[in-house]
Amino acid sequence: METICIEYKKLDGKVDKIHIYNEPIECPYCGKQILPRYLYAYQQSEDKYDIFCQCINSKCKATFISDFIKGDGYNPY
Repeated sequence: METICIEYKKLDGKVDKIHIYNEPIECPYCGKQILPRYLYAYQQSEDKYDIFCQCINSKCKATFISDFIKGDGYNPY
């Protein structure tokens, strides 16, 4: 399965990178199943990340935050 590398701000304020599985998610605005454009992430806890995404539907393009939890769509390498 393909992964995407995203920069994120760690709990200590430093910037690092995570890899997540590039799986379709539903845009909360247009309701389409999409492979969003991942823009940036913020580490909420040791195993939870908020990822700032953008819908790739040309009629939507909304931005939203998705929660990713280590072991559930997250690949830590």
